[in-house]
Amino acid sequence: MKKIIVFLIDSFMPEALEEVLKQNKVPLFKELIKRGNINRQCVTVFPTMSASFDASLITGVTPGIHKIPGLVWYSKKENRIINYGAPAGFVFKLGVSQVIADTLYNQNTKHLAQNIKTIFEELDFKGYTSGSFSYQVYRGHHIHKIKFPWYMKPFSKKTPKHISGPNQIILGRFLNSLDKNIKAPKSLFSRLGLNDKFTIEAFISTVQENKQPDFSLLYLPKTDQDVHKNHLEGGIEGLTKVNTLLEQVVSTYGSLDKALEENIFILTGDHSQIKVHHFIYLDSILKNFKYPALKDKITFKHDLILCNNERMAFIYYREEYTADKIIKELIKDPGIDLVARKSGGWIYVYNDSMDRYFSFKRGENYVDEYEQSWDISGDFNILDLLIDRNKIKYRMYPDALNLLESAIISNDSSVIIANAKPTYMFKSESSSNYKGGGSHGGLNQLEMHVPFIISEKTDLPLPRRLIEVKEYILSLLEAKD
Repeated sequence: MKKIIVFLIDSFMPEALEEVLKQNKVPLFKELIKRGNINRQCVTVFPTMSASFDASLITGVTPGIHKIPGLVWYSKKENRIINYGAPAGFVFKLGVSQVIADTLYNQNTKHLAQNIKTIFEELDFKGYTSGSFSYQVYRGHHIHKIKFPWYMKPFSKKTPKHISGPNQIILGRFLNSLDKNIKAPKSLFSRLGLNDKFTIEAFISTVQENKQPDFSLLYLPKTDQDVHKNHLEGGIEGLTKVNTLLEQVVSTYGSLDKALEENIFILTGDHSQIKVHHFIYLDSILKNFKYPALKDKITFKHDLILCNNERMAFIYYREEYTADKIIKELIKDPGIDLVARKSGGWIYVYNDSMDRYFSFKRGENYVDEYEQSWDISGDFNILDLLIDRNKIKYRMYPDALNLLESAIISNDSSVIIANAKPTYMFKSESSSNYKGGGSHGGLNQLEMHVPFIISEKTDLPLPRRLIEVKEYILSLLEAKD
Protein backbone atom coordinates (compact mmCIF):
# COMPACT_ATOMS: atom_id res chain seq x y z
CA MET A 1 0.00 0.00 0.00
CA LYS A 2 1.29 3.45 -0.91
CA LYS A 3 1.28 6.05 1.83
CA ILE A 4 -0.18 9.51 1.25
CA ILE A 5 1.59 12.78 2.08
CA VAL A 6 -0.38 16.02 1.78
CA PHE A 7 1.65 19.22 1.68
CA LEU A 8 -0.72 22.08 2.54
CA ILE A 9 0.88 25.31 1.29
CA ASP A 10 -0.70 28.37 2.87
CA SER A 11 -1.68 30.95 0.20
CA PHE A 12 -0.86 28.66 -2.74
CA MET A 13 -1.72 31.02 -5.61
CA PRO A 14 -2.44 29.61 -9.11
CA GLU A 15 -0.87 32.74 -10.58
CA ALA A 16 2.35 32.21 -8.60
CA LEU A 17 2.47 28.54 -9.61
CA GLU A 18 2.23 29.43 -13.31
CA GLU A 19 5.07 31.93 -12.91
CA VAL A 20 7.46 29.56 -11.13
CA LEU A 21 6.71 26.80 -13.63
CA LYS A 22 7.35 29.17 -16.53
CA GLN A 23 10.60 30.39 -14.93
CA ASN A 24 11.75 26.81 -14.15
CA LYS A 25 12.12 27.64 -10.45
CA VAL A 26 10.29 24.54 -9.19
CA PRO A 27 11.59 21.44 -11.00
CA LEU A 28 10.04 19.04 -8.50
CA PHE A 29 6.59 20.62 -8.84
CA LYS A 30 6.94 20.31 -12.62
CA GLU A 31 7.92 16.64 -12.43
CA LEU A 32 5.06 15.79 -10.07
CA ILE A 33 2.58 17.43 -12.43
CA LYS A 34 4.11 15.58 -15.40
CA ARG A 35 3.82 12.20 -13.66
CA GLY A 36 0.44 12.92 -12.15
CA ASN A 37 -2.33 15.44 -12.57
CA ILE A 38 -3.40 18.97 -11.61
CA ASN A 39 -6.57 20.95 -11.05
CA ARG A 40 -5.48 24.57 -11.29
CA GLN A 41 -8.75 25.94 -9.91
CA CYS A 42 -9.85 23.85 -6.96
CA VAL A 43 -12.46 25.82 -4.98
CA THR A 44 -11.81 26.45 -1.29
CA VAL A 45 -14.30 27.47 1.44
CA PHE A 46 -15.58 30.83 2.68
CA PRO A 47 -14.39 32.74 4.62
CA THR A 48 -11.03 32.09 2.97
CA MET A 49 -9.29 31.98 6.35
CA SER A 50 -7.05 29.23 7.72
CA ALA A 51 -9.27 28.23 10.65
CA SER A 52 -12.45 27.68 8.62
CA PHE A 53 -10.47 25.95 5.88
CA ASP A 54 -8.43 23.74 8.24
CA ALA A 55 -11.60 22.28 9.72
CA SER A 56 -13.19 21.85 6.27
CA LEU A 57 -10.23 19.96 4.81
CA ILE A 58 -10.13 17.32 7.54
CA THR A 59 -13.92 16.96 7.92
CA GLY A 60 -14.95 17.24 4.27
CA VAL A 61 -17.75 19.71 5.08
CA THR A 62 -18.29 23.47 5.01
CA PRO A 63 -18.17 25.75 8.09
CA GLY A 64 -21.97 25.61 8.22
CA ILE A 65 -21.65 21.98 9.28
CA HIS A 66 -18.35 21.83 11.21
CA LYS A 67 -19.22 25.11 13.04
CA ILE A 68 -15.89 26.92 12.97
CA PRO A 69 -16.97 30.12 11.16
CA GLY A 70 -13.61 31.81 10.63
CA LEU A 71 -10.38 32.96 12.23
CA VAL A 72 -12.31 35.56 14.25
CA TRP A 73 -15.94 35.03 15.29
CA TYR A 74 -18.42 35.62 18.09
CA SER A 75 -19.77 32.78 20.20
CA LYS A 76 -23.21 33.55 21.57
CA LYS A 77 -22.94 30.49 23.81
CA GLU A 78 -19.77 31.83 25.47
CA ASN A 79 -20.65 35.53 24.88
CA ARG A 80 -17.17 36.40 23.67
CA ILE A 81 -15.08 36.95 20.56
CA ILE A 82 -12.93 33.99 19.59
CA ASN A 83 -9.63 34.39 17.75
CA TYR A 84 -7.33 31.54 16.77
CA GLY A 85 -4.11 33.51 16.88
CA ALA A 86 -3.72 36.64 14.72
CA PRO A 87 -2.79 39.45 14.65
CA ALA A 88 -0.63 40.06 17.73
CA GLY A 89 -2.36 43.24 18.94
CA PHE A 90 -5.73 41.51 18.72
CA VAL A 91 -4.39 38.54 20.70
CA PHE A 92 -3.08 40.69 23.56
CA LYS A 93 -6.40 42.53 23.90
CA LEU A 94 -8.43 39.31 24.06
CA GLY A 95 -5.87 37.72 26.37
CA VAL A 96 -2.91 35.55 25.35
CA SER A 97 -3.94 32.68 27.66
CA GLN A 98 -7.44 32.57 26.19
CA VAL A 99 -6.25 32.66 22.57
CA ILE A 100 -3.75 29.85 23.21
CA ALA A 101 -6.45 27.74 24.87
CA ASP A 102 -8.83 28.39 21.98
CA THR A 103 -6.21 27.51 19.37
CA LEU A 104 -4.70 24.40 20.96
CA TYR A 105 -7.71 22.93 22.73
CA ASN A 106 -11.13 24.55 22.32
CA GLN A 107 -10.95 24.69 18.54
CA ASN A 108 -10.50 20.91 18.44
CA THR A 109 -12.94 19.99 21.20
CA LYS A 110 -15.61 22.56 22.08
CA HIS A 111 -15.84 24.42 18.76
CA LEU A 112 -15.45 21.70 16.12
CA ALA A 113 -18.80 19.91 15.77
CA GLN A 114 -18.86 16.62 17.67
CA ASN A 115 -21.13 14.85 15.18
CA ILE A 116 -18.61 15.20 12.34
CA LYS A 117 -15.65 12.83 12.03
CA THR A 118 -12.22 14.15 11.08
CA ILE A 119 -10.06 12.26 8.62
CA PHE A 120 -7.82 11.26 11.53
CA GLU A 121 -10.77 9.70 13.37
CA GLU A 122 -12.01 7.88 10.27
CA LEU A 123 -8.57 6.53 9.37
CA ASP A 124 -8.12 5.22 12.90
CA PHE A 125 -11.48 3.45 12.68
CA LYS A 126 -10.45 1.88 9.36
CA GLY A 127 -7.13 0.67 10.75
CA TYR A 128 -4.79 3.23 9.16
CA THR A 129 -2.23 5.36 10.99
CA SER A 130 -2.10 9.13 10.50
CA GLY A 131 -0.02 12.14 11.42
CA SER A 132 -0.49 15.90 11.74
CA PHE A 133 2.56 18.12 11.27
CA SER A 134 1.98 21.77 12.25
CA TYR A 135 -1.70 21.54 11.24
CA GLN A 136 -3.92 23.25 13.81
CA VAL A 137 -7.12 21.21 13.57
CA TYR A 138 -6.20 17.66 14.52
CA ARG A 139 -8.89 15.92 16.55
CA GLY A 140 -8.30 12.18 16.76
CA HIS A 141 -8.44 9.20 19.12
CA HIS A 142 -4.92 9.28 20.59
CA ILE A 143 -4.03 11.27 23.70
CA HIS A 144 -0.99 13.58 23.59
CA LYS A 145 0.53 15.85 26.21
CA ILE A 146 0.79 19.59 25.58
CA LYS A 147 4.15 21.04 26.63
CA PHE A 148 4.81 24.75 27.05
CA PRO A 149 8.32 26.24 26.93
CA TRP A 150 9.20 27.79 30.28
CA TYR A 151 8.67 31.36 29.06
CA MET A 152 5.13 30.48 27.88
CA LYS A 153 3.98 28.75 31.07
CA PRO A 154 2.36 31.90 32.54
CA PHE A 155 -0.05 31.72 29.57
CA SER A 156 -0.85 28.02 29.93
CA LYS A 157 -3.38 28.16 32.77
CA LYS A 158 -6.50 27.95 30.58
CA THR A 159 -5.19 25.11 28.43
CA PRO A 160 -5.74 21.48 29.55
CA LYS A 161 -2.61 19.34 29.67
CA HIS A 162 -3.70 16.78 27.08
CA ILE A 163 -5.41 16.78 23.69
CA SER A 164 -6.68 14.02 21.42
CA GLY A 165 -5.11 13.75 17.98
CA PRO A 166 -3.82 11.30 15.36
CA ASN A 167 -1.11 8.68 15.97
CA GLN A 168 1.68 11.17 15.34
CA ILE A 169 1.39 14.88 16.05
CA ILE A 170 3.88 17.73 15.85
CA LEU A 171 2.94 21.33 16.60
CA GLY A 172 6.05 23.41 17.20
CA ARG A 173 7.14 23.54 20.84
CA PHE A 174 3.70 22.49 22.07
CA LEU A 175 3.17 18.94 20.79
CA ASN A 176 5.74 16.30 19.89
CA SER A 177 4.72 12.65 19.84
CA LEU A 178 8.11 11.56 18.45
CA ASP A 179 9.90 11.89 21.80
CA LYS A 180 12.79 13.35 19.85
CA ASN A 181 14.33 16.80 19.64
CA ILE A 182 13.63 18.20 16.17
CA LYS A 183 16.75 19.96 14.89
CA ALA A 184 15.06 22.94 13.27
CA PRO A 185 14.26 26.56 14.24
CA LYS A 186 11.85 26.64 17.18
CA SER A 187 12.64 29.75 19.19
CA LEU A 188 10.20 32.53 19.92
CA PHE A 189 11.65 34.33 16.88
CA SER A 190 10.96 31.26 14.71
CA ARG A 191 7.27 31.15 15.65
CA LEU A 192 7.94 28.48 18.31
CA GLY A 193 8.55 25.89 15.59
CA LEU A 194 5.44 26.76 13.59
CA ASN A 195 7.47 27.14 10.40
CA ASP A 196 8.17 25.22 7.21
CA LYS A 197 11.63 23.93 8.14
CA PHE A 198 10.45 22.52 11.46
CA THR A 199 7.46 20.83 9.78
CA ILE A 200 9.65 19.17 7.14
CA GLU A 201 12.33 18.06 9.62
CA ALA A 202 9.68 16.55 11.89
CA PHE A 203 8.19 14.56 9.03
CA ILE A 204 11.63 13.42 7.81
CA SER A 205 12.28 12.08 11.32
CA THR A 206 9.29 9.74 11.00
CA VAL A 207 10.67 8.38 7.72
CA GLN A 208 14.17 7.90 9.13
CA GLU A 209 12.87 6.11 12.22
CA ASN A 210 10.43 3.92 10.26
CA LYS A 211 7.46 5.63 11.91
CA GLN A 212 5.91 7.30 8.88
CA PRO A 213 2.10 7.14 9.13
CA ASP A 214 -0.11 5.84 6.32
CA PHE A 215 -1.44 9.39 5.95
CA SER A 216 0.54 12.53 6.77
CA LEU A 217 -0.74 16.11 6.64
CA LEU A 218 2.01 18.75 6.59
CA TYR A 219 1.16 22.44 6.96
CA LEU A 220 3.64 24.92 5.43
CA PRO A 221 2.87 28.51 6.57
CA LYS A 222 5.79 30.54 5.20
CA THR A 223 4.38 31.28 1.73
CA ASP A 224 1.40 33.00 3.36
CA GLN A 225 3.74 35.42 5.11
CA ASP A 226 5.60 36.10 1.85
CA VAL A 227 2.38 36.75 -0.10
CA HIS A 228 0.96 39.04 2.60
CA LYS A 229 4.14 41.09 2.26
CA ASN A 230 4.75 41.09 -1.50
CA HIS A 231 1.73 39.39 -3.14
CA LEU A 232 2.78 37.69 -6.42
CA GLU A 233 6.51 38.23 -5.89
CA GLY A 234 6.11 36.74 -2.41
CA GLY A 235 4.24 33.78 -3.85
CA ILE A 236 7.05 33.11 -6.31
CA GLU A 237 9.63 33.32 -3.52
CA GLY A 238 7.57 31.09 -1.23
CA LEU A 239 6.97 28.32 -3.78
CA THR A 240 10.64 28.31 -4.76
CA LYS A 241 11.54 27.66 -1.11
CA VAL A 242 8.85 24.98 -0.80
CA ASN A 243 10.33 23.18 -3.82
CA THR A 244 13.69 23.03 -2.01
CA LEU A 245 12.05 21.60 1.12
CA LEU A 246 10.19 18.98 -0.92
CA GLU A 247 13.49 17.95 -2.50
CA GLN A 248 14.80 17.32 1.03
CA VAL A 249 11.84 15.02 1.67
CA VAL A 250 12.49 13.16 -1.60
CA SER A 251 16.20 12.74 -0.78
CA THR A 252 15.22 10.97 2.45
CA TYR A 253 13.92 8.09 0.30
CA GLY A 254 17.03 8.07 -1.92
CA SER A 255 15.43 9.19 -5.18
CA LEU A 256 12.18 10.54 -6.61
CA ASP A 257 11.39 7.17 -8.17
CA LYS A 258 11.80 5.47 -4.78
CA ALA A 259 9.77 8.18 -3.02
CA LEU A 260 6.88 7.75 -5.46
CA GLU A 261 7.06 3.96 -5.32
CA GLU A 262 6.25 4.24 -1.62
CA ASN A 263 4.09 7.38 -1.51
CA ILE A 264 1.54 9.55 -3.25
CA PHE A 265 2.38 13.24 -2.94
CA ILE A 266 -0.48 15.77 -2.89
CA LEU A 267 0.23 19.50 -2.98
CA THR A 268 -2.57 21.98 -2.40
CA GLY A 269 -3.43 25.19 -0.54
CA ASP A 270 -6.03 26.74 1.73
CA HIS A 271 -6.70 29.91 -0.28
CA SER A 272 -5.09 32.40 -2.61
CA GLN A 273 -4.67 36.16 -2.04
CA ILE A 274 -5.66 39.47 -3.65
CA LYS A 275 -3.40 42.53 -3.89
CA VAL A 276 -4.55 45.26 -1.47
CA HIS A 277 -4.43 49.00 -2.15
CA HIS A 278 -7.31 50.34 -0.03
CA PHE A 279 -8.90 49.97 3.41
CA ILE A 280 -12.58 49.80 4.35
CA TYR A 281 -12.80 51.50 7.76
CA LEU A 282 -15.49 49.61 9.66
CA ASP A 283 -15.27 51.87 12.71
CA SER A 284 -16.22 54.84 10.53
CA ILE A 285 -19.02 53.01 8.70
CA LEU A 286 -20.58 51.75 11.94
CA LYS A 287 -19.97 54.87 14.06
CA ASN A 288 -23.68 55.34 14.79
CA PHE A 289 -23.98 51.94 16.46
CA LYS A 290 -22.82 50.76 19.87
CA TYR A 291 -20.39 47.86 19.80
CA PRO A 292 -17.70 46.65 22.21
CA ALA A 293 -14.00 47.30 21.95
CA LEU A 294 -11.91 44.12 22.09
CA LYS A 295 -11.22 44.52 25.81
CA ASP A 296 -14.85 45.27 26.71
CA LYS A 297 -17.34 42.86 28.18
CA ILE A 298 -20.17 42.23 25.71
CA THR A 299 -23.56 43.29 27.11
CA PHE A 300 -27.16 43.81 25.97
CA LYS A 301 -26.36 47.51 25.55
CA HIS A 302 -24.38 46.79 22.39
CA ASP A 303 -26.18 46.97 19.03
CA LEU A 304 -23.66 44.80 17.25
CA ILE A 305 -20.43 42.82 17.56
CA LEU A 306 -17.72 43.15 14.93
CA CYS A 307 -15.42 40.32 13.81
CA ASN A 308 -12.98 41.24 11.05
CA ASN A 309 -11.56 38.45 8.85
CA GLU A 310 -9.41 40.60 6.53
CA ARG A 311 -11.50 40.72 3.32
CA MET A 312 -14.76 39.70 4.94
CA ALA A 313 -16.42 40.64 8.19
CA PHE A 314 -19.03 39.08 10.46
CA ILE A 315 -21.31 41.72 11.97
CA TYR A 316 -23.55 40.21 14.65
CA TYR A 317 -26.74 42.04 15.59
CA ARG A 318 -29.26 41.67 18.41
CA GLU A 319 -32.46 43.21 17.04
CA GLU A 320 -34.03 42.52 13.65
CA TYR A 321 -34.78 46.19 13.00
CA THR A 322 -31.07 47.00 13.45
CA ALA A 323 -30.04 44.72 10.57
CA ASP A 324 -31.48 46.89 7.80
CA LYS A 325 -29.86 49.98 9.30
CA ILE A 326 -26.48 48.24 9.37
CA ILE A 327 -26.83 47.02 5.78
CA LYS A 328 -27.78 50.51 4.56
CA GLU A 329 -24.53 51.87 6.01
CA LEU A 330 -22.39 49.04 4.64
CA ILE A 331 -23.61 49.25 1.05
CA LYS A 332 -22.75 52.96 0.90
CA ASP A 333 -19.05 52.14 1.04
CA PRO A 334 -17.38 51.88 -2.39
CA GLY A 335 -15.10 49.07 -1.22
CA ILE A 336 -17.87 46.62 -0.27
CA ASP A 337 -19.33 44.49 -3.07
CA LEU A 338 -21.61 42.05 -1.21
CA VAL A 339 -23.65 42.19 1.99
CA ALA A 340 -25.70 39.15 3.01
CA ARG A 341 -28.07 38.12 5.80
CA LYS A 342 -30.72 35.48 6.45
CA SER A 343 -34.37 36.41 7.03
CA GLY A 344 -37.51 34.30 6.92
CA GLY A 345 -35.69 31.23 5.62
CA TRP A 346 -34.16 33.11 2.66
CA ILE A 347 -30.67 34.56 2.31
CA TYR A 348 -30.66 38.09 0.90
CA VAL A 349 -27.63 39.52 -0.91
CA TYR A 350 -27.16 43.24 -1.63
CA ASN A 351 -24.40 45.27 -3.23
CA ASP A 352 -25.31 48.93 -3.79
CA SER A 353 -29.01 49.34 -2.97
CA MET A 354 -31.60 47.99 -0.55
CA ASP A 355 -34.09 48.05 -3.42
CA ARG A 356 -32.07 45.69 -5.62
CA TYR A 357 -31.20 42.31 -4.14
CA PHE A 358 -30.84 38.62 -4.85
CA SER A 359 -32.34 35.97 -2.57
CA PHE A 360 -32.00 32.21 -2.38
CA LYS A 361 -32.64 29.14 -0.27
CA ARG A 362 -32.35 25.36 -0.58
CA GLY A 363 -35.07 24.18 -2.93
CA GLU A 364 -35.74 22.28 -6.14
CA ASN A 365 -36.24 24.73 -9.03
CA TYR A 366 -32.59 25.36 -9.96
CA VAL A 367 -29.51 23.12 -9.89
CA ASP A 368 -25.92 24.39 -9.79
CA GLU A 369 -22.76 22.86 -11.21
CA TYR A 370 -22.19 20.85 -8.00
CA GLU A 371 -25.67 19.27 -8.19
CA GLN A 372 -26.98 21.42 -5.32
CA SER A 373 -30.63 22.45 -5.63
CA TRP A 374 -31.94 25.95 -4.97
CA ASP A 375 -34.86 28.33 -5.20
CA ILE A 376 -33.79 31.80 -6.30
CA SER A 377 -35.36 35.23 -6.76
CA GLY A 378 -34.28 38.73 -7.71
CA ASP A 379 -31.23 40.06 -9.54
CA PHE A 380 -28.85 37.13 -10.04
CA ASN A 381 -26.25 39.50 -11.55
CA ILE A 382 -25.38 40.58 -8.01
CA LEU A 383 -23.59 37.22 -7.62
CA ASP A 384 -22.52 37.16 -11.28
CA LEU A 385 -24.48 33.94 -11.86
CA LEU A 386 -25.09 32.52 -15.32
CA ILE A 387 -28.63 31.09 -15.50
CA ASP A 388 -29.51 28.76 -18.38
CA ARG A 389 -33.06 27.46 -17.96
CA ASN A 390 -32.84 25.79 -14.54
CA LYS A 391 -29.03 25.49 -14.45
CA ILE A 392 -26.80 27.77 -12.34
CA LYS A 393 -23.16 28.39 -13.27
CA TYR A 394 -20.79 30.32 -11.00
CA ARG A 395 -18.33 32.86 -12.30
CA MET A 396 -16.84 35.59 -10.09
CA TYR A 397 -17.93 33.91 -6.83
CA PRO A 398 -17.33 30.12 -6.95
CA ASP A 399 -19.91 27.91 -5.18
CA ALA A 400 -21.40 31.17 -3.89
CA LEU A 401 -24.85 29.97 -2.81
CA ASN A 402 -23.52 27.04 -0.81
CA LEU A 403 -20.71 29.06 0.77
CA LEU A 404 -22.74 32.15 1.68
CA GLU A 405 -25.37 29.94 3.29
CA SER A 406 -22.64 28.01 5.09
CA ALA A 407 -20.95 31.15 6.44
CA ILE A 408 -24.24 32.42 7.87
CA ILE A 409 -25.43 29.18 9.48
CA SER A 410 -21.97 28.41 10.90
CA ASN A 411 -22.74 31.04 13.53
CA ASP A 412 -24.99 30.56 16.56
CA SER A 413 -26.45 34.08 16.40
CA SER A 414 -27.90 36.53 13.86
CA VAL A 415 -25.19 37.79 11.54
CA ILE A 416 -24.56 40.01 8.53
CA ILE A 417 -21.72 39.15 6.16
CA ALA A 418 -19.79 41.90 4.40
CA ASN A 419 -17.45 41.02 1.53
CA ALA A 420 -14.80 43.37 0.11
CA LYS A 421 -14.16 44.21 -3.52
CA PRO A 422 -10.78 43.24 -5.03
CA THR A 423 -7.95 45.58 -3.89
CA TYR A 424 -9.80 46.29 -0.59
CA MET A 425 -9.59 44.83 2.92
CA PHE A 426 -11.43 45.68 6.14
CA LYS A 427 -9.74 47.74 8.84
CA SER A 428 -10.86 47.83 12.46
CA GLU A 429 -9.39 47.78 15.96
CA SER A 430 -6.04 45.91 15.99
CA SER A 431 -6.70 44.31 12.61
CA SER A 432 -3.97 43.36 10.12
CA ASN A 433 -2.45 45.86 7.70
CA TYR A 434 -1.53 44.28 4.37
CA LYS A 435 -1.76 47.40 2.23
CA GLY A 436 0.65 47.00 -0.68
CA GLY A 437 0.75 43.24 -0.17
CA GLY A 438 -1.85 40.49 -0.35
CA SER A 439 -4.92 39.57 1.68
CA HIS A 440 -7.68 36.96 1.71
CA GLY A 441 -10.90 36.10 3.53
CA GLY A 442 -13.39 37.01 0.81
CA LEU A 443 -15.48 35.19 -1.78
CA ASN A 444 -13.86 36.41 -5.00
CA GLN A 445 -12.46 33.79 -7.39
CA LEU A 446 -9.02 35.44 -7.11
CA GLU A 447 -8.77 34.19 -3.51
CA MET A 448 -11.07 31.15 -3.81
CA HIS A 449 -9.04 29.13 -6.34
CA VAL A 450 -6.02 27.02 -5.37
CA PRO A 451 -4.03 24.37 -7.26
CA PHE A 452 -4.45 20.69 -6.44
CA ILE A 453 -1.53 18.50 -7.57
CA ILE A 454 -1.25 14.72 -7.25
CA SER A 455 1.92 12.81 -8.13
CA GLU A 456 0.32 9.95 -10.05
CA LYS A 457 -2.52 9.36 -12.44
CA THR A 458 -5.51 7.54 -10.96
CA ASP A 459 -8.97 6.50 -12.08
CA LEU A 460 -10.52 8.84 -9.51
CA PRO A 461 -11.68 12.25 -10.79
CA LEU A 462 -9.75 15.11 -9.18
CA PRO A 463 -11.56 17.07 -6.46
CA ARG A 464 -13.26 20.19 -7.80
CA ARG A 465 -13.67 21.61 -4.29
CA LEU A 466 -11.43 21.22 -1.26
CA ILE A 467 -14.35 19.85 0.77
CA GLU A 468 -14.10 16.80 -1.53
CA VAL A 469 -10.45 16.10 -0.64
CA LYS A 470 -11.15 14.07 2.51
CA GLU A 471 -13.25 11.47 0.66
CA TYR A 472 -10.77 11.53 -2.21
CA ILE A 473 -7.92 10.60 0.15
CA LEU A 474 -9.94 7.85 1.81
CA SER A 475 -10.76 6.44 -1.63
CA LEU A 476 -7.09 6.57 -2.65
CA LEU A 477 -5.99 4.65 0.43
CA GLU A 478 -8.65 2.00 0.04
CA ALA A 479 -7.92 1.64 -3.70
CA LYS A 480 -4.23 1.03 -2.94
CA ASP A 481 -4.85 -1.74 -0.37
